[in-house]
Amino acid sequence: MSKPNVLVIGAGGVGVIAALALQLNGNSNVTLVVRSEHELIKNQGYSIESKCYGEYENFKPDNIAKSVDEAMDNYGPFDYIALTTKNIPDGSMTCEDIVRPAVTDGSDLECLSQ
Repeated sequence: MSKPNVLVIGAGGVGVIAALALQLNGNSNVTLVVRSEHELIKNQGYSIESKCYGEYENFKPDNIAKSVDEAMDNYGPFDYIALTTKNIPDGSMTCEDIVRPAVTDGSDLECLSQ
């Protein structure tokens, strides 16, 4: 059985820890959408200090993409999608608009966090 392909949209604290947790057990291929500081994270990764997961220097998920479209083009389709962005009531995009490019017949939206 192949590993599920998981897309995490949102690279704040919740999204990064979700990506770490999914990748730690080695049972998922994780792609993280990182809009801000994309090149820095792609090159240097994250420094994480977590009471639950420990300390990590230069943590990088399996794949890093700058947008949902780029993630789909390079690493999709995805079996699961985790949306971990802030849900701002007057934001320019709805949750549906954010995930729409990644949703295919075989994908499940599993988590709305934060």
